[in-house]
Amino acid sequence: MPRIRCLVQVCAPRGIVITCQEMEEQTQGIRLGDAVRLSPSKVLTPGALAVGRGVHADVPVLVLLAAGKGTRFGASPKCVQPVCGLPLARHSIQAFRAFVTGPVLCLVHHREDDVISLLGDDVVYIHSDNPTGGTAFAAMESFCVEALETANPLLVITMGDRVVPTSMFEQLHKTHSAGSREADLTLLSMQYEPPRHRGKGRIARDAQNRVVRIVEQREIDTMPAGDERAGLDATTEANCSLYAVRALTLHRRFGPTVRQGR
Repeated sequence: MPRIRCLVQVCAPRGIVITCQEMEEQTQGIRLGDAVRLSPSKVLTPGALAVGRGVHADVPVLVLLAAGKGTRFGASPKCVQPVCGLPLARHSIQAFRAFVTGPVLCLVHHREDDVISLLGDDVVYIHSDNPTGGTAFAAMESFCVEALETANPLLVITMGDRVVPTSMFEQLHKTHSAGSREADLTLLSMQYEPPRHRGKGRIARDAQNRVVRIVEQREIDTMPAGDERAGLDATTEANCSLYAVRALTLHRRFGPTVRQGR
């Protein structure tokens, strides 16, 4: 059985609690391999791979998903909105580099020239063919960098529209590496205070408290009325889209299928 861990951040008036649980793999849907086009020609800045120590098995790689358009800031990409004097996504890049001197891969599409010029020349930019393809689609496009398959580094996958502090990168890596062997996948979830859980991908657990799937709000809304829908709608634990997974594990185990076409 795949060893998958969930790092839970609990938001409460008294602070933050970190726990770790095992979860099972759940895969169904369409073949991701049939949808993603992998080509070195999509790597826009291959020279940036030389930044730091390059791609090695013992050096984590940050995969930043920033290809989407977004709607909150008009035509301007969310990932480059100024926050405390820096583009939003640059905060996560610098926080990751404070944790480890590993490469940063950034998936781009919408106004990609603007994103590249604002986020810096020390990042490997990869053109995404489908900015609405979802997290799995964009993450798989990172394999346009062929060294990921040969070196098999740990991939840390996050979004370009949020700030991940160095301490969270450290905790994610610590949780992923704990025990006799590292997990196959580690993800971050959060306990939201209602009604902030609405619209989030809910973490569904079984009777043994193992995570069995992530259910998006749109899936919940289309379910027939009943206990399952009510239970998921009331669930306050939700996915935060921050993951740690070995490159070959992602490519071989989680790559073949995608839920809901995403």
